Amino acid sequence: MFVVRFFATFATFASKKTAYLLVGRLPGASKLEAAAKNGVPITSLETLAKGLRANDVAAAVAAAGPLDVDALELSRGFGGNAKRLMPPPAVEPSPKKLKT
Repeated sequence: MFVVRFFATFATFASKKTAYLLVGRLPGASKLEAAAKNGVPITSLETLAKGLRANDVAAAVAAAGPLDVDALELSRGFGGNAKRLMPPPAVEPSPKKLKT
């Protein structure tokens, strides 16, 4: 809540007007998808903290480079919407039964 209390606004959607999408533990897949679609930089709390200490958040986000969203564990989503955004789990083929 520090970020909201001191300088940012909380939004439920990453629009083109969003400066950064700050992701924490278990981010929502729909927000990540919206940020990518709208060209919103996705960053972590650690990167934000570095930027605040250096008094230049934009430089810290640029120096960190793009966040590897494929490595993130995603939230299960409200109403299961994350399931439609994530690839289906790999299914192992069942062994064939031999005819006797």
